[in-house]
Amino acid sequence: DVLYEKSCVQQFMLNPNSWASVLWDFVTVLFVFYDMITLPLQVFNFQSDVLATGDLLVAIVWTVDMALSFLRGVTDRGAVDMRPTYVATKYLRSWFLVDLFVVVTDWTLLLSGGLDDMEVLRVLRGRIFLRLLRVVRLVRLIKVADRSSIIRLKEAILNDHNKAVSSVLQLLFVVIMINHYVGCGWFAVGQVEGFEKSWVSEHFNEGDQHVLSQYLTSVHWAVTQFTPAAMEVMPVNSAERMYAIVVIFSGLVMFSSFVSSMTSAMNLINKLNFEQRQKSTALRQYITENRVSLELLFCIQNYQRYTRALERKKLHESDVAAFKNLPEDLLQRLHSEVYGPVIATHPLFGHLQGNEDSTINGICHLAMSECSLVIGEELFRYGVTGAKMYFINSGKLAYFSGYSEKMPKLISAGRWMCEPVLWCKWEHRGRLTVATSQYLRMAMESPDQSMGSLRGEFMALDAAEFHAIILRSRSLSSMQSYARVFTAMAVQDCGGANEVDDLWGSYEQVSTCLRRAFGFGEEAEAASRFKMLWDVGENQ
Repeated sequence: DVLYEKSCVQQFMLNPNSWASVLWDFVTVLFVFYDMITLPLQVFNFQSDVLATGDLLVAIVWTVDMALSFLRGVTDRGAVDMRPTYVATKYLRSWFLVDLFVVVTDWTLLLSGGLDDMEVLRVLRGRIFLRLLRVVRLVRLIKVADRSSIIRLKEAILNDHNKAVSSVLQLLFVVIMINHYVGCGWFAVGQVEGFEKSWVSEHFNEGDQHVLSQYLTSVHWAVTQFTPAAMEVMPVNSAERMYAIVVIFSGLVMFSSFVSSMTSAMNLINKLNFEQRQKSTALRQYITENRVSLELLFCIQNYQRYTRALERKKLHESDVAAFKNLPEDLLQRLHSEVYGPVIATHPLFGHLQGNEDSTINGICHLAMSECSLVIGEELFRYGVTGAKMYFINSGKLAYFSGYSEKMPKLISAGRWMCEPVLWCKWEHRGRLTVATSQYLRMAMESPDQSMGSLRGEFMALDAAEFHAIILRSRSLSSMQSYARVFTAMAVQDCGGANEVDDLWGSYEQVSTCLRRAFGFGEEAEAASRFKMLWDVGENQ
């Protein structure tokens, strides 16, 4: 549910699930990573136009984000609350003070950067304090990580192999950032005043102040504290020794944890790869023992390679365990949003969606399902009793009429087929499969178009469930009239009942049936006469 209120600000509110909100979330993530990388570099005291521009953009982005937080709806207990007063109240009670403090700090630092020398001397002590406060920016990482679009991105990695690889990359990123911070901290400790000498003064002369050399030396020292490596840089005063001791003890814990996590992730990757190698080995062994031709072996391997690449492209509802525990009302809303836009492309269901929401919601919830088709599989064959109407979501398909294997009809996404299943007893009049390059050549099309059509995705409408829902619909009589008009037009258009195939019912044909059956426009009178003649024929 989405909650609104009567307010002049309501028209400016942003849905947190809209594309604009998602895009803004990713922009803020980029600037959070910018802060994570650049904030520790303050200790090196170098100036850069790139960093100055970056700091300005950071201040602008987070100032805008602060304003947008008053206009961005929130998700509360499964509902999206878009009421301006509620959104503003919740923001003021949660992140407002933190955001205000950090944004004021950003702009104070930027403005102090433009002062003259005397003014800088007066505010220097306060500015050093403010530079330390810039670390507070990192709390934005917590704020951004809780946003719904970022959570959806984390959950988008569904394949086990991808999860294992992702965990390895995350561990590497964490280790790199830890060494980045520890190295910058080591350089900061080396600049602490009050000691006769430091590691910085021992290894860098006054003329050798190259920032890159200082940074790489500091990070190199940090890496040696987490691994059994060594280098020439050593602590030379009590502050540096204390810092080194803390880092070493921390490294004992983090290094063992990192090795354990990395080992687990690599073992999972090796296990998945081993299972795949076992399948390939068993296939080659069978082919060798039974003296199968190499040509057939290559065909089988190509098919396996295609199916492996495609099996994770589209996730169906049945593959998501979390949906099994959803309450019925949420599940119905889910089905309406998933299936509704697809079947609404059909004129009849588009009409129902605008006039009978309960009927179309029932169809989406109870009668619709998802299915896939890969190379080598058939959706149906000639002579098999039909039970479902299909809407094509993606892929390029080949339809062969009857038992023929020549000149298939190519069908692209956005079409529907087998509509006669809904209106009469129906046996399929052909065979449907995924279009390969061979079928494309047979249909006089470029084989290049088959790329990306190695898999077909469908939404299926069950005829029995559809009939049960329509019997309770207010439009029952009009639907019966539509069935009669549809079947009669199909027979007339094709030249006989046996000539109607699974593909009959284009957008124009179905629109004509809809106008005649529901009495739209100038064809209302013709529809009445047609229905009367049909009834007379039935009585005879």
